[in-house]
Amino acid sequence: SFDYFSSIKLVAKRLVEKWEKDKDNTIMGSTDFASAALDVVALSILGVDLDNLNDPGSRVASAISNMFHTLTRRLISPFPYWKIPLVGPNLDGGKKYSKEVLQVIRDLVCNYRKKLLRNQQQKEEQQQERQATKALLEKAIDISDADNEKLNEERMVGN
Repeated sequence: SFDYFSSIKLVAKRLVEKWEKDKDNTIMGSTDFASAALDVVALSILGVDLDNLNDPGSRVASAISNMFHTLTRRLISPFPYWKIPLVGPNLDGGKKYSKEVLQVIRDLVCNYRKKLLRNQQQKEEQQQERQATKALLEKAIDISDADNEKLNEERMVGN
């Protein structure tokens, strides 16, 4: 299970640190809160630490932020202009931002699968190393367990 509260605490800590560092300057609350919200969403849903508060120019953060702005404009629009044939989806960049977000998610999925594969390969290598260094008694027990004909302790000790 994933602890979402730790993500919120991490982002809140970064926000406080940023404000303490910038206490002599004007603080852009709405911008910082939007960045913090994006960081929490990315950590919780995508498992990616964007740190948009301190690095607002990342490709992932820009793509997701642009998509959120587009969705907001569409929500408050008096009519669904994005449904106008041919030109509608391109009027506000929604089609472009949607493609960018989908590509970001595809990249994240690809990277996660590569990580899983590397972890599996490492586990297999470690298991092979352990198997090679096992004592005869450990190997006998493993073989016995695999064959579902477990040797009882008396027979094992007797041999």
